[in-house]
Amino acid sequence: TIRTVLDLRQQERDNPLVRLMTKDGIEVRTGVAATYRLARGDNLPSDSWPFPFDHEAVRLAAYQDRILPDGTVGNWEGVALGAVVGQLRKQVAQNELDELVYPEVAHPGRGRTEPHQTLKEIMLREGRTELLRKGIDLLNVQLAALETADPILEQRVKFWQASWDKQHRIDAADSEAEAMRLMEF
Repeated sequence: TIRTVLDLRQQERDNPLVRLMTKDGIEVRTGVAATYRLARGDNLPSDSWPFPFDHEAVRLAAYQDRILPDGTVGNWEGVALGAVVGQLRKQVAQNELDELVYPEVAHPGRGRTEPHQTLKEIMLREGRTELLRKGIDLLNVQLAALETADPILEQRVKFWQASWDKQHRIDAADSEAEAMRLMEF
């Protein structure tokens, strides 16, 4: 009997609106795409076998059907994007907004980091590990810019201004204390 039909070609799925929550409780939105295929094992494409596959990967994919919350049936093709989004959610939840958008402000002195690129690399590395156990080769991930609602940006600007004003007052007080100390001598 035939259990299912599997597409051995390279697949790409995307979710243009992924809502995430940062460590400091701010919602960010982005889009995510994943490119993947059934694992090939050591098999390479050839003229006679243009879409090689690993037999265990096919078995795993054939039995990954499940009923989704909306009542539809999900198969192996949806697993990859779900794993990638799960990795992204995990990473974003471990960082504050400043660390994701303005790392040089959040961590001065560390040098310029690219959190967007770092997120993509982690999603790809961790996603590959997770999906390989399910018979799926994750080939690439794409991540759109992280966006917040405009009122959040206004709130963050006010917060930064308050932080800068506070630091300015502390520096001024330190300078005044130093001047008074020098005048005592």
